Amino acid sequence: MTPVLFQPDLLGALTFLISFLLPLLVGLITTKVTSGGVKAVLLAAASLITSVATSWAAALQSNQPFDLWTALLTFGGVFVVAVASHFGVWKPVGASAAAQAVGAGEHVAGPEVSTKDQILAAHAALSTSEKEASEQAALSRVAGDV
Repeated sequence: MTPVLFQPDLLGALTFLISFLLPLLVGLITTKVTSGGVKAVLLAAASLITSVATSWAAALQSNQPFDLWTALLTFGGVFVVAVASHFGVWKPVGASAAAQAVGAGEHVAGPEVSTKDQILAAHAALSTSEKEASEQAALSRVAGDV
């Protein structure tokens, strides 16, 4: 039986971690009005730089020649992990929008507030007499529809 080895290396873990964080880096250097195409090109460039740098470091560490093919294969993995982390983690939790808001001086509280929440918040801000008038107007509209 052939033995199975599990020997994770620090460079591989670092490559994965950088890949996972690259979308946030792209968010920090772009704004909300930057086109998606420009963001994709920046993410691809950052992925290529990451893969070449880590492949180069691995070659230096093992005292082997730099293998461009390995770097290009690593680029594919880095880019896929970066895109997956953007759409699977960073965008749904609002981190991508928060990263883009850092340079713009905006504050992002999280996911967008629904219209229902906005109506309830506006209604709560009304004074008592305004609430009664608003409720009376709503009742009049409902009664007129019947």
